[in-house]
Amino acid sequence: RNGCPDQDGDGYSDPDSTWTTANGADAFPTDDTQWVATDGDGYGDNPPPATTGDACPSTNGESDQDRYGCVDTDGDGFSDPDSGWTASNGADAFPSDATQWVDSDGDGYGNNASGNNPDACPSQYGTSTEVGRLGCADSDGDGYADVDDAFPNEGTQWADSDGDGFGDEASGFQGDACPNTPGTSTRDRFG
Repeated sequence: RNGCPDQDGDGYSDPDSTWTTANGADAFPTDDTQWVATDGDGYGDNPPPATTGDACPSTNGESDQDRYGCVDTDGDGFSDPDSGWTASNGADAFPSDATQWVDSDGDGYGNNASGNNPDACPSQYGTSTEVGRLGCADSDGDGYADVDDAFPNEGTQWADSDGDGFGDEASGFQGDACPNTPGTSTRDRFG
């Protein structure tokens, strides 16, 4: 409309009781970098450097951390990944878990220490699965992180309660027959 109030000076008139955004009034009357939000999510269609430019202008979305206005299934602020925007770009590495969104080392455990299944070693890829130290190096693949494993290179043993060098798992390699009493026997029984 010509000759109507335009408080941000972007050329689009401010909405009023007779002229709404549905008619073409400025959806952002105090922001001269935006004037329309096609998908109605509150983020403007003009891309950056415009203020809060909608990265997904034809899809209504609520993401506001990695990019504005894209689908955010779990509501944590990080957009779901898509064919043009992956976790390596900043999309949510865990789109179904609102407590995690980044996985720096790509091992499947999130960086947020207070979230679900937190990575105890977020900057080092790891496969340990025992609760308390998820996502750390596990050389023998037994689930226990090397730093907690009394036998980091033997997958059938991980604990040695009595410290005698024989593992607590009786069915594992050289299983300790007396796991709570240190011993050196090796012929009929170990430990």
